[in-house]
Amino acid sequence: MKSRRPYPGFMVVLSLWLAMVLALGGPGPALAGMEDTAMFYNELSQYGQWVDYEQYGPVWMPSQVEENWRPYTNGRWTPTEQGYVFESQEPWGWATYHYGNWMPTPNYGWVWVPGRTWYPSTVDWRTTPENTPQEAAYVGWAPIPPPDYVPPPSMPAYEPAGGYYPGSPVTDLITAPFYIFAQAASFLLGLGEAFTPSYSYVNVGVLAPPAYVPVFFPQTMLVANYMTPTYYPAVGLIGLGATAAAFTAYNAGPPVTYVSRVTNISQTVINQNITNNTVNITKINNVVAPTNVLNQNTAIKNITPPALAQGKPLPPPTPAKNTQLAAANLGKPNVVKAPKDIPPIKGEIPKAPKVPPGAVKGAVGTGLPAKATQPLTPKMAQQIEKLPPGQKIVPQKPPKPPIPGVKPAVPGVKPVAPGEKPPAPGVKPPTPGVKPAVPGEKPPTPGVKPAVPGLKPAVPGEKPPTVGVKPPAPGVKPAVPGVKPAVPGEKPPTVGVKPPAPGLKPAVPGVKPAVPGVKPAVPGEKPPTPGVKPAVPGVKPAVPGVKPTTPAVKPTTPGVKPAVPGEKPPTVGVKPPAPGVKPAVPGVKPAVPGVKPAVPGVKPAVPGVKPTTPAAKPPTPAAPSQQQQQLQQQKQREQQQQQQKQQQQQQQQLQQQKQREQQQQQQKQQQQQLQQQKQREQQQQQQRQQQLQQQQQQQRQRDQQAAQQKQREQEASQKAERERQQREQQQRQQHQRSR
Repeated sequence: MKSRRPYPGFMVVLSLWLAMVLALGGPGPALAGMEDTAMFYNELSQYGQWVDYEQYGPVWMPSQVEENWRPYTNGRWTPTEQGYVFESQEPWGWATYHYGNWMPTPNYGWVWVPGRTWYPSTVDWRTTPENTPQEAAYVGWAPIPPPDYVPPPSMPAYEPAGGYYPGSPVTDLITAPFYIFAQAASFLLGLGEAFTPSYSYVNVGVLAPPAYVPVFFPQTMLVANYMTPTYYPAVGLIGLGATAAAFTAYNAGPPVTYVSRVTNISQTVINQNITNNTVNITKINNVVAPTNVLNQNTAIKNITPPALAQGKPLPPPTPAKNTQLAAANLGKPNVVKAPKDIPPIKGEIPKAPKVPPGAVKGAVGTGLPAKATQPLTPKMAQQIEKLPPGQKIVPQKPPKPPIPGVKPAVPGVKPVAPGEKPPAPGVKPPTPGVKPAVPGEKPPTPGVKPAVPGLKPAVPGEKPPTVGVKPPAPGVKPAVPGVKPAVPGEKPPTVGVKPPAPGLKPAVPGVKPAVPGVKPAVPGEKPPTPGVKPAVPGVKPAVPGVKPTTPAVKPTTPGVKPAVPGEKPPTVGVKPPAPGVKPAVPGVKPAVPGVKPAVPGVKPAVPGVKPTTPAAKPPTPAAPSQQQQQLQQQKQREQQQQQQKQQQQQQQQLQQQKQREQQQQQQKQQQQQLQQQKQREQQQQQQRQQQLQQQQQQQRQRDQQAAQQKQREQEASQKAERERQQREQQQRQQHQRSR
């Protein structure tokens, strides 16, 4: 590690500054004592592990977190009058995001050093400059390490650019690897809406990749929005009354004007949310300890700001007058006096083992979950490659050396809380939702469902009863699937006999069921033989071996053609007519060959006389044929279809005309909206320019004031040095005179 030797002039100024702080009653060393640990020990042990870590004493680290977890990532920042508070659903966030300090370690990554002073947040802030385009703007925050923090020698990425020296201001030790940067446009996730995991930075992919942070970090500006808390009574602070409050401060975060510009949310909306959140600050997740903790742990209640403990809003903060003094005392962890009723620690805090040499080669604690970061573009990758080796951030997972006497946490298994009895060796912990076995009872057999209260256990080989089905009463046989249970007073169905179909009467004993289409046998008659058709009425039954005759049909005479149904049978003894010769009509002489038969109503022709032609009757108009009717119907159908097509075309044209008119109307509205949007943007641009000018002017004034203050301090230090030299000279002169 680099080491910088302080020059004599700086040591003089530093000595004078320390003398001023100590003379006014400033707090002493901030080493986490056992009293700070004891207040939080029982509350946090169920969520993580305590270890005794080097010169820092007891520290705590969460165990049930995802890989590459970092503090202040699984949640969102919510604006209030006191500044930004971190809203999260992590069950221990009420303690670790408002008390104490976080710091990176090469052993375990981020660990929490306990403290007893509440702050809205324990982070420092940076932003990109005002003139940065919105798509390239970032808002960043970094956990404030404890006052006695020393950068680990095995992780040079955390070392300040000018080197580390004892007594370095804490703000100088917050280097680039500490910071988490979010896209400025997404800084206020779900503003004004209830918090859900979808509004957590770790779930929306808006955080800058850790390797990309050194690319733009040199251009970022420190937000010096330091506030002095006013929510603690002066009598409860360490020091000389109310003057002790001047030596603790916190950073309230970026101003509303900057956030409004980079998020494109109006200042009115942000200020309305600030007012609402300030009034309801105790309803924000993890701002104050849970009610059961405050009721059971009086030490936690005594270090909680009185207003928060009573569910009331906090008093307005006071801006720090001396920014340099506020930065030097940023996030002091134990300004509040230790309460008297601190519970004792149950258990022993193990010593943290050292990391083997060579185990750490990167920057432990700089990684982020993959779903939390922006995609690394080719342009970003090129910019990262151009970085000098000493500025690159190479994330590394913590080696996590095993703690003596502490078993590593099993994923999905809750660690044993202090005061709880661990499970005996070889005894499995109870399964969630399964009732533990009562002493004296037989444990359930694996794979066998436990008995349902009120149900008889199944006998081996029998089918168990169905859940939700009432078991049969004693002495009553269970219902057979598909068989309707017998009605009281009715005879139950016989086993092996199918029940009658719905709408059919049940079978009478000794009587066969009726066959569809067959008349049932009358009592006293012989039933039909199977395979033999029943006798037709009026027809004698067939004699076995004899072909039955057709009713009313006589047997055919050899050589005589059988009569066709509907024709008169031939007379016996009369010869049938020859083929092609019509039979003789009774009373009509047979036709003579070669002579035409007489036409009815026409006299027969006399030989030698020309017959007369009968008068011709007018022809009867022929009826339209079936084919013509079909053609007419087809024409009518075609005409109807043509008319329907024309109507449909007209309707389509009307609809298209309406759509065109609607589109034209929408285009006009869009053009009007675009014009209004341009006007609003122009107005916003003008407002931003005015605000920028005002901020620049204010910054110049602050710089001038700071320069004047620095000059006054230098003059004071020079005057003190001259006075000291004069006193020494006077002492030497007196000493010489005395000789």
